[in-house]
Amino acid sequence: MQIIKGIFSLLFSDFHWKLLSLAVASVIWFFGMNMSNPFLNQTVSSRLQLDSIGIMAREGIVVLNEEALRDINVPVLVRAQRSDMNKLSAAMVDAELLADFVTVGVDFRGIDSEAVVAADGISSQVLRIAANMQAGFEHISINPAYIEVFLDIAVRDVFSVDIIQHGDVPPGFELQDIRLSNTHVTIRGPRSEVVKIDHVQANVDITGVHDDAEFNNVPFRVIDHHGNEMTESVNLNVTETTAFVRVWQVRTVPVVTVGVGSTAAGFAAAGISGGSDTIEVVGSDEALAQLRDIRVEVNLAGASSNIVETIDLNDWLPDGVYLRYGEYYSMDVIARIQPIQERVFTVPHENLRSRGVAVLYQLVDDNAPIRITISGPLSLIERLNAEDIEPEFDLRRLPIGVHTVPLTVDLPAGLTLVGRPPTLTLQIHEPAVAGVDEEDEEENGEENYPPKIIYEPYEYPYDDDPYEAPQGADDDYEAAEETEDDNE
Repeated sequence: MQIIKGIFSLLFSDFHWKLLSLAVASVIWFFGMNMSNPFLNQTVSSRLQLDSIGIMAREGIVVLNEEALRDINVPVLVRAQRSDMNKLSAAMVDAELLADFVTVGVDFRGIDSEAVVAADGISSQVLRIAANMQAGFEHISINPAYIEVFLDIAVRDVFSVDIIQHGDVPPGFELQDIRLSNTHVTIRGPRSEVVKIDHVQANVDITGVHDDAEFNNVPFRVIDHHGNEMTESVNLNVTETTAFVRVWQVRTVPVVTVGVGSTAAGFAAAGISGGSDTIEVVGSDEALAQLRDIRVEVNLAGASSNIVETIDLNDWLPDGVYLRYGEYYSMDVIARIQPIQERVFTVPHENLRSRGVAVLYQLVDDNAPIRITISGPLSLIERLNAEDIEPEFDLRRLPIGVHTVPLTVDLPAGLTLVGRPPTLTLQIHEPAVAGVDEEDEEENGEENYPPKIIYEPYEYPYDDDPYEAPQGADDDYEAAEETEDDNE
């Protein structure tokens, strides 16, 4: 107890002098320390931080001047002791190190979202810039102390893509279509920017393309109502596409119009007029490989008068073949139907033509008329003359002697021979040497085909009466004819 009393007496005796001594010592220490480590002021430039800006996206709000805000350097007047200020000065060479001492930013949690939604267009709000300091530092001033933020509603819209063709395919080819792997794009962005969009386009250059082609990495371009590009102002879900170009060859083919079906009794088709002689079509190489013509049919069944018909050419095109762009798809045709007429023509002997003769021959009766009965529409019969008819007879493989041979007649379309073919009785003499008709040889293309011979006029070696056909010559001809029919 005595000891405690002694300690208490030691501490509190002359207490006021002791307290004064402590105060004086503190003042002396404070002045001493300030003289060796004084406080200093320094201006520090710090990049503006956008705190909690992600909350804007979650609420469907776009900060229009975000990039500009991130580029702002805010000057801050900082106060700290010399030792701390030396550390700050060393950190100012590196932005990351500086951020350990001083940061400035705006807090987007202070945004009034309801006001942004209610605004008709772009709205702006003012946010206070705040400074965060490491212990031992204090900011005296920030300039500017506030920043203006421009805000808009985030929207999304879907746009179809327009194909803009550049160049053209070479002559003789036709562009069929250009297809894109992406025909629509989704665009997100501020409402004020999206409403400016007029269309989205993909430019495809087909200069010189003459076959199917594929173009990769074709970029999309967003165009506003004034024709200016604004692709960088919005966000696209896909920025490029692949273009598939289909090019087909052009072919000119004849159009063949024919009548099908039997006309009424006593009538026949005198021809079909109108329509097109040729037409330009397109198609793949495989489709055009076997194409020779376009066959169009007109139904003549039971017809006793002219038929006028409009024909859609698309109905008669083979699979995989199409009309070239710009070609008329329909044509008007007239099938002339006329009564059938019969007329007998007397053909001059000089119109006779031989085929396959390898020997000299002579007509048995030079004066016997060659009469041929032909039927057909009146207009065709009237245009036909006897001088236009060139009957042909075939003497191939016939031995020397007298023979009665049939005549074949090549008639214009629409005309037919009435009854059995007329015949000609002639005598084949000994073989003769003559020139070869090369045209006949090329036409038949058969190695052993008897050539057509050019003959000199034959004269009888005696002055007796004309040769009479031996008995049974007609029977030989009829037997030969029956044999030919069986072979056919």
